[in-house]
Amino acid sequence: MEQTRLFTDNPQEATEFEKEFEKIRSGGALVINLKLKSKDTIELVVQTVLSKSQEILEKGGSPVFIFAEEAHFYLRETNWADAVTRMRHLGTYQIYMTNTPTEIRELVIRQADNLFLFHLTEESDLTHVSPAAKIDPETIIQVAKALPSRRCLAVGEVTNHYPFIVDVTSLDVKVAGATRKYFEVP
Repeated sequence: MEQTRLFTDNPQEATEFEKEFEKIRSGGALVINLKLKSKDTIELVVQTVLSKSQEILEKGGSPVFIFAEEAHFYLRETNWADAVTRMRHLGTYQIYMTNTPTEIRELVIRQADNLFLFHLTEESDLTHVSPAAKIDPETIIQVAKALPSRRCLAVGEVTNHYPFIVDVTSLDVKVAGATRKYFEVP
């Protein structure tokens, strides 16, 4: 715990999740950047956020959205079982983003209300996520494989379980997480 540098005995240095949550009660976001953190630190932070969110929701707190970017790094842990099953009834809306869907537990996939797929080519990835769509896996696999850039397959409660192809506009921002290239092609 000491190596994570998440704890302090100094109240002026401390950040209390409940107080931060209260600041955004009428709107806003609480962003927790786990970039370059150790696996132990990530696991501790995720466990704490889920636990504190559950406590707040059980006391009548406002519903929250939890965005789990690079979800495959920490969704395999058992602490997500409550978030995916019980906490959603308390008011957590969970959005999982990953480029490695086979690393996400089947429990998470089967509980998903909606699926938004960008171009995936690995048959194992598509087979793994297709149960979330609640339509035939062949449709999901064939459509997702054929998607060009800036197109997304949306299916689930949001589309009344009909598959829709959605155009996605590009953002004019520097891409975080992009692979740095030694040779840049103009």
